[in-house]
Amino acid sequence: FEFIDFFQNSAPVILEEDIELSGFYPLLTLPADTLQTTSDTPLDEAKDCKRIVRLCFFADYLCGLKQPVFIYNVQQKTYHPALKSVIHSERSKSPA
Repeated sequence: FEFIDFFQNSAPVILEEDIELSGFYPLLTLPADTLQTTSDTPLDEAKDCKRIVRLCFFADYLCGLKQPVFIYNVQQKTYHPALKSVIHSERSKSPA
């Protein structure tokens, strides 16, 4: 039973920011994610991986809003702003 041995030799990946924001109401509705890592994996790398997954989840959320903030380009696998910056367009119109 290698699967059982894996969990006995693993450690949970807990982010400091999760502890600090544990009572923040909007985060209470998120699905619980219990990420485990093996003892031979550096904990900092595992934490960074968990942060990247969380950022991708948030970016997907921003794409799905009624008025999206981001648009995901499937071919390039990149996120782009859905709205053009008003400040940027005003600066480009005015003479320097």
